[in-house]
Amino acid sequence: MFNLATFIETHVPNPLPEYLTSYHQEVTPLSSWSKVIASLAIYLVTIFSLREVMKDRQPLKLNALFQVSRKSNY
Repeated sequence: MFNLATFIETHVPNPLPEYLTSYHQEVTPLSSWSKVIASLAIYLVTIFSLREVMKDRQPLKLNALFQVSRKSNY
């Protein structure tokens, strides 16, 4: 079966740092429980805080953004 990660790794002109292509405890991003829990806590606080902030506001109109992305697809 074709392995996309291996293909990209062999064809990318600027190789990624070694710690991003193989697993190293405490070096690879999110490789320790403390980093995973901290990231999850920050994510949840951000999501629920933004939900509370936006609760009483009108929805944003993103028509221009969608029109730009729609035109780029053609």
